[in-house]
Amino acid sequence: MPKKSAIALITEIHRAVHALGLQLAERNDLTQAESLVLALLEPVGSAPLEDVLKAFLHRRSTLTSVLDRLVSRALVERVTDPADNRRYYVRLTSGGKRKAAQIADAFNDLIDRSAASEKELSAARMTLSRIVDAATS
Repeated sequence: MPKKSAIALITEIHRAVHALGLQLAERNDLTQAESLVLALLEPVGSAPLEDVLKAFLHRRSTLTSVLDRLVSRALVERVTDPADNRRYYVRLTSGGKRKAAQIADAFNDLIDRSAASEKELSAARMTLSRIVDAATS
């Protein structure tokens, strides 16, 4: 890919993520990172901390700050794994489930407003996945 095209692609990715973050902050009074954690948990209800770290590639300290804010707002709770006390899960509270559903609705609304086809969305997911894989390998 020519250098100019690569820079344009990365710029558009950044703009898209930033625009999404602004929309979510406006609608939900949450930061982009807080919204994304809730969105990740929305379909499953809880996940091991390690899975949340892998999903967002945040530093552990950054994710800890995000989770601390979500815990203080009673949107998530940390639950120790009964099989291994050194490990814990991040679980949505009932208020967190409601907020996560609102965020999922906001994501869906933005995708619908984009008028992107399923084929286009699939291609975008595949392309972004390849970029992340290249950046993290």
